[in-house]
Amino acid sequence: MLVPSPPREEPRELLTEGIGILERFMGADPDEILPKLVTGDPLHLQESCARFLKRECLIMDPQRLYEQALVEVAADASLCTIDDLHPDWVDDSIRRACQRTLHRDALEQERGENAPPEARRFEFLYQAYCVPGGYGRLASVTFNALPFETRRTFFALFIDDLLPDEAVARGVGSYESMRYDVWDCLSALQIVTEEAKEECLRKIEKRLAREARKEKSGEDEAK
Repeated sequence: MLVPSPPREEPRELLTEGIGILERFMGADPDEILPKLVTGDPLHLQESCARFLKRECLIMDPQRLYEQALVEVAADASLCTIDDLHPDWVDDSIRRACQRTLHRDALEQERGENAPPEARRFEFLYQAYCVPGGYGRLASVTFNALPFETRRTFFALFIDDLLPDEAVARGVGSYESMRYDVWDCLSALQIVTEEAKEECLRKIEKRLAREARKEKSGEDEAK
């Protein structure tokens, strides 16, 4: 289950436009709705899916979530009425699509099932995060099951490329908490092992301290 995340920052004009488009779809058969959602992406689902993953600090191929969201939105739109529509309707459908996808991955991993043909959905992990080959699904399931606050630290430092002081100033966490958050994330991604924990924590601490000193030095030079 996804934990509550920060308020959405989606442009209100997109939400208003989306509601107007949805009104034309309501009650139709999902097979009729789906092509309309794909052509021209009138609900901006691709953009919304990418934004959703970033906001929730989840590691998943945005294209994969988009494809699942198409099905979810088409099914939801076929059953809803005008009274059901609200500004967060599309986002709620994307959230359900994401939850179903995460649940399926976790179930497959728990059962030890062989990776299905579409397991290429995890290939981006090998390139983007240096996850060891063959560990894509395990890394994805383990990372996405971490608390939101832990994932947020990883995204702040490694995706948004914030300096430690910037992350602290934005309320991401303390230096000490970020140190352990980074460890938990790297461990979840199968990049480090438990045997190397203490050494890894020391390196993380040194990096955080080094980045903080570099930032302070830059500020002093600017004065």
